[in-house]
Amino acid sequence: MSADREASALTPAKRVRGTGAAHNGTSHFIQQRVTALALLVLGPWFAISIGLAARNGFAGGEARAYWSALEGARNYLADPVNAILLILLLAAGCLHMQTGAQTIVEDYLHQPFPKHFLLLANVLACVPLFAIAAFAAG
Repeated sequence: MSADREASALTPAKRVRGTGAAHNGTSHFIQQRVTALALLVLGPWFAISIGLAARNGFAGGEARAYWSALEGARNYLADPVNAILLILLLAAGCLHMQTGAQTIVEDYLHQPFPKHFLLLANVLACVPLFAIAAFAAG
């Protein structure tokens, strides 16, 4: 046997599948990078477009500013492109948050009960958060 194979703690099957001790490290790594890239594109788009929409929505006096802003938000989300991109931003953000928290819990907690409890709490927090945000946006 070569020195590389003796030094490696991975079995041949794990070496072929590309999985480590957590059995899904590569997929989490790729998922984190893809969602981060989506957030890098969609985040500035949202900040710029909502800023421009808010600036155009405050055309009235101070008493009308609140209602004008609400009307501006309704008009902003009435555009299908804005609504779809906003939901994609929310989905990428929630998925990035869920995957990151899952990776931290799997890597640093070794007792079964707190680990499984936090993994379940992570999913039970992120899924409703996205559902509520997407419902509010749509």
